[in-house]
Amino acid sequence: MTKPASSLRFYLLTLLLSCVIALLVAEVVLRSLSYSVGTGIGRAHERWTEQYWRPVNEMGIRDFSVAARLPLAQPKLYFLGDSFTAGHGVAFEETFYFRTAERLSHAYNLFNLSLNGASTRSQLQTLYQFNTATGSQARIVVHQYFLNDIDDYIHRPEWTPPPLLAFLGRYLASAEFLLAYRFNEEWGNRYAQALEAAYLDANTMDKHETNLRLLHEYIRQQGGRVVFMIFPALSPDSRFERSLGAVDRIRDIYRKHCRPGDLYIDIPALARTLGESDRIVNFMDPHPSARLHALVAGQVQRAIAHIDRGEPLGEYQQACQPDIGSVTETEIPPG
Repeated sequence: MTKPASSLRFYLLTLLLSCVIALLVAEVVLRSLSYSVGTGIGRAHERWTEQYWRPVNEMGIRDFSVAARLPLAQPKLYFLGDSFTAGHGVAFEETFYFRTAERLSHAYNLFNLSLNGASTRSQLQTLYQFNTATGSQARIVVHQYFLNDIDDYIHRPEWTPPPLLAFLGRYLASAEFLLAYRFNEEWGNRYAQALEAAYLDANTMDKHETNLRLLHEYIRQQGGRVVFMIFPALSPDSRFERSLGAVDRIRDIYRKHCRPGDLYIDIPALARTLGESDRIVNFMDPHPSARLHALVAGQVQRAIAHIDRGEPLGEYQQACQPDIGSVTETEIPPG
């Protein structure tokens, strides 16, 4: 009877030792990795930021120095948006802003005015402050929209981590990884639900429509044209499909107030050409992948070619056909 008992103890000890070794290996690997996390939490994301989040200019924006480029004589082309344009999760050289700048810097003086987490209202403030400080006006503004640009009007959900996991996360990279994953999944789902509810609320949408209209009117008052694009939720596929209703509502607002010369780029249709894993950074970061950035850059360049030289619009670009009767130009208040 002792032999089976000894064998069982041996197997259990071997299993325990194997688990300990696996955890130690995972700990060593995770402590050395740097990767982007969509919500921006964790030391691995901090390492990624230290390694990749540059250049950062005097405005705190991921772009080259503003002062060094202001004297250039070319007409100005602004990119206005949030983390999707700033390039959360990808190298600066992989962003659709940089790719476009590489191709068009001979004809335009390009500036990125996109900040992580920027709402539509804060984007108007950034644009106004930049124009005022530099005395600049853009010939074209590429305006990128994401569904959390309505964030000013929602109540952000709270999330309390499991106490033991939170404690271990201070010391163990593996526990911190699990903590970031759970936060992304649990808080991320609640946040997505809050956004979905906001797009179904008439009062919220009225206020948000005013913000978007004022932003685009200000661009036109400054002599610019709007190239507008709306990103859906890129992952998972079920959330992608659910987000299309909100995309349609914002697109309808744009169509209601756009002017001849404005253009719309159909990002959902473009994103569908890639599988879910190919259109996002990684399973922890649902921002656009380098491949999707490259596709968007091609569409932006084609839109600019249409504006500059009258080249035909492609499959994913649409010219503005405004409902003129519904549009009333409004003087944009300072600030």
